[in-house]
Amino acid sequence: MISQKVLGVLVFIALGVVGVAVLSSCRQPRSHQTVVLDISARSMWVDTGLDVSNKTIQIKYESGTWSNDGAESHFCDGEGFIPESQDFRDVLPKLIVPNAPLGALVGRTSGDPFFVGNTYEERPGDGHLYLSINDKPDSFDDNAGSLRIVVNVLD
Repeated sequence: MISQKVLGVLVFIALGVVGVAVLSSCRQPRSHQTVVLDISARSMWVDTGLDVSNKTIQIKYESGTWSNDGAESHFCDGEGFIPESQDFRDVLPKLIVPNAPLGALVGRTSGDPFFVGNTYEERPGDGHLYLSINDKPDSFDDNAGSLRIVVNVLD
C-alpha cells in the first residue's frame, strides 16, 4: 500500500507536468516560412506559393544570372543593369517596373509591382507574392538564365 506522503508527492508531480503542458501549449511560437526558388528569366510572374498578407518578408538573392535578351553583356544578378543610352527612351518606359533597372528582380502582390533587387525586407501588400525579371511584358521569349532566391516570411 502506498503511503499518503508518497501519494501526495505523485499527485504534486502529476499536477506539475499537466501545468507545464498547458502553459507550453498556450505559447505561440513565431512561425517562419522559408522557400528557395529558381526564378526563370523566361517566366513573367512566378508564383512563390506564399500568401504574404499583413506580413513582413525578406527576399535575398542567392546565386545565378539572367538576361533580358540572352546577350552576354546583359547577364546580371537581381540588381539589373543600366542599358545603353538609346534604350532609355524605347525600353525603360515599357518595363514592368519602369523606375527599376532593366533585368532587375521585381515583385508584386495585389498592388503595383515593385523593385526587389538582391535584398528586400518590407510588407509588400496583400495576396500571393510573385517574382519576375524586369522586362517588357511582350519580350520574355528571348530571355535567358535564372536566379536562385530565398524568401523568408518573418511574421
